[in-house]
Amino acid sequence: MAVKAPAHPDNSLKMLQVRRDHIVEDALVELEVVVMENPQDLKKQLVVEFDAEQGIDEGGLSKEFFQLIGRQQHIDIKNVTLADSRWY
Repeated sequence: MAVKAPAHPDNSLKMLQVRRDHIVEDALVELEVVVMENPQDLKKQLVVEFDAEQGIDEGGLSKEFFQLIGRQQHIDIKNVTLADSRWY
């Protein structure tokens, strides 16, 4: 489960801290909390931090985050499609 990231000093940004090996689960948990606590935060620019890694997100970490999420979802969809096709 994702660890709460400290508040980012810039109020126009939303910090998202995820573990690489649980990227989808961590992102969904953190975004669910945002939806329940302050849905307006969904309009903020997303700043990504990978747990236990040093790095400042100046766009590259967020880009990598979305690439990893997309790749993971593509793999999951492909596996479901292959599993479903066995029934036909």
